[in-house]
Amino acid sequence: MTMSLFMNRTARVRNHFITGEIFLRDDSSADDEFLVYTTELDWRNNKRRRSCVPAGVYELRPHPWSEQKFRLVNEDLGIYSEKTMPIEMRDQTRDQINIEVANDPRQLLGCIAVGMGMGRVKTVKMSHYFGVTNSRGGMKRLLATVQEYDINKIEISWADLRGVEDETPDT
Repeated sequence: MTMSLFMNRTARVRNHFITGEIFLRDDSSADDEFLVYTTELDWRNNKRRRSCVPAGVYELRPHPWSEQKFRLVNEDLGIYSEKTMPIEMRDQTRDQINIEVANDPRQLLGCIAVGMGMGRVKTVKMSHYFGVTNSRGGMKRLLATVQEYDINKIEISWADLRGVEDETPDT
């Protein structure tokens, strides 16, 4: 039995951020098991530190210095683990894209936050803002699942997003 992760982006909120869900996928069946909710910055043409990552299949690697994060890598899409890309490509590529603990999408720099729920969260900048709740619990669940099933990839896709005011990025 081969298991992987599948992340489906489900809603765009005011063209500022995106919500989604991560599922455990049994590659030999059509059954997916819900794991966690996600939030990330909106699509901004894959701009470094300002955009979510393109849809695609990514290697899911351990973070180099934190056991509480994952690193996404797909060199064909220009997403590298570190600044290891050829120097002439640095302006067209991205690196250090993580799945990590955060509640407010504005805490992210092109990364993905996970949580056990969605709702209003208290932040430093504003008293309440929409994001993921119980992010540490969500990361704990995701880490346990990845370890239990020895998962090393995640597929990220775009659903027919609710709240879209302009075109969804091509996938």
